[in-house]
Amino acid sequence: MTRIKICGITNAEDAAFAIECGADALGFIMVPESKRYVPADEVERIVKSLERPSPFTSIVAVVRSVVDARNVDCADCAQYYEGSPLDSNGRQRLIPVLRIRTILDLGQIAGFIPRAGSGDEGVFSTIQAVLLDTYTEQALGGAGMVFDWSIAKEAKNLCSVPIVVAGGLTPDNVAHMLGEVRPYAVDVSSGVELSPGKKDKAKVKDFIQAVRSWDSLELC
Repeated sequence: MTRIKICGITNAEDAAFAIECGADALGFIMVPESKRYVPADEVERIVKSLERPSPFTSIVAVVRSVVDARNVDCADCAQYYEGSPLDSNGRQRLIPVLRIRTILDLGQIAGFIPRAGSGDEGVFSTIQAVLLDTYTEQALGGAGMVFDWSIAKEAKNLCSVPIVVAGGLTPDNVAHMLGEVRPYAVDVSSGVELSPGKKDKAKVKDFIQAVRSWDSLELC
């Protein structure tokens, strides 16, 4: 089954609804420059207010540098744009982000995931996946711009850990992307919003249903 992360959560109501609809992970953006910024103490408050339906719902701290996640005790994973796995405190699984402009940018994967037999595999063992997002000068994330799915397909051939696809996904296009790429997980934020930081419940529900419907067809 494709894992689903609803990102840009800023309040307990949206967090609880996403879990109710079947989200596998909630993303909290902890980069102060973001329109969806949530400080660490508020993330802790929101997470404590949730009644998780299972231990498989992950809390993801989205940070600029991996060291910024050290003070987020409630996060299961740290999704980061800068830094090294060596900067982690070891409590959280790591998801480095690659902001992709062209297929040549996939060369960055070698910096995150060493080749088997290199002797460095243990150092990088906390990396659980690599997230691919659209490059834009205006923001760390893709700002709703659709990612080039052909690059994601090539990334699967180069990467020894699962691929997460972000960038411009919506309830209307996510099934098409899944058919093209078949990633481990999908990540959506602006594609299910009413406004920055406020989720559209109908879109959240439709997005998750679209993914699960595609999963069901694949299992047939």
